[in-house]
Amino acid sequence: FLDRLGDVRWNIVEQPGHVAEGRRSFQDERLRFFERIEDCWAETRPNVTLVSASLQVVERPHETLDRLLSFPCDHLVLDRIPFWEGPKDRLCVEHVPAEIYAGSYPTWIFSKRRFDERLARDWTIVAEFDSLDAFPAPVPTRWRGLCAIRTAARS
Repeated sequence: FLDRLGDVRWNIVEQPGHVAEGRRSFQDERLRFFERIEDCWAETRPNVTLVSASLQVVERPHETLDRLLSFPCDHLVLDRIPFWEGPKDRLCVEHVPAEIYAGSYPTWIFSKRRFDERLARDWTIVAEFDSLDAFPAPVPTRWRGLCAIRTAARS
């Protein structure tokens, strides 16, 4: 499918163990792995930023999003992000299903209104969609995705 698009390259920013395995087993001229966003941008200039099912589990998600949005990339795709209609983001504990492994970790449920306000400063959301995820949460939560384009000039 992607071969029809011409020169498509993927740059994956991940945890160190995943990066090491990705480099060892999968990396080639079209698929590259990086431990830090800055390392990726030092080597390449992506034209689309894709964040899927990860923003909510980083320690400082808004700082991470701000860093991503500070790079000169004008297309943004976010997918599998948990939102709720409350006024503030909620920090929760996600419990991994026992059949996967025994564990838990902190996760954020984002205030949809605050999230949209943050993006509206420099971005136009051109599409929104429901994600397939549906995990139990302490508040009514919708897992959503969106596509946005930068509308404000970068400084």
